[in-house]
Amino acid sequence: MLNAVGHDGMVVHDMVTGPGADRFLTDLHTHQWQDDGQAARSPDPGDPTTVALATRGAEIARAEAAFLAQHGSELVDVDGTLRSLGETNPMLVGGVAPALEPLPWLGQDAPR
Repeated sequence: MLNAVGHDGMVVHDMVTGPGADRFLTDLHTHQWQDDGQAARSPDPGDPTTVALATRGAEIARAEAAFLAQHGSELVDVDGTLRSLGETNPMLVGGVAPALEPLPWLGQDAPR
């Protein structure tokens, strides 16, 4: 996620799961990315190299899933022209989907 900013997974983790995460994720998902969201894609938490990376990846995926579940209605009309998140940033959605795929509770109420 956020290759445009850098590869500091700890910073991304803190921005996605810490104070202000809701505002950050709203901005991330509604920004008109020039590359359709490619630079904002999430890391694949299914291929961790260390326990710390796996933990951060899982926490990012959980926060992402909870955000999408809570803000789905806002993301079907991102810019007031009835363009959905997928239409606005298809590469971002393409990166998020595989990161969330291994979550067994997806499609149910997100755990808190």
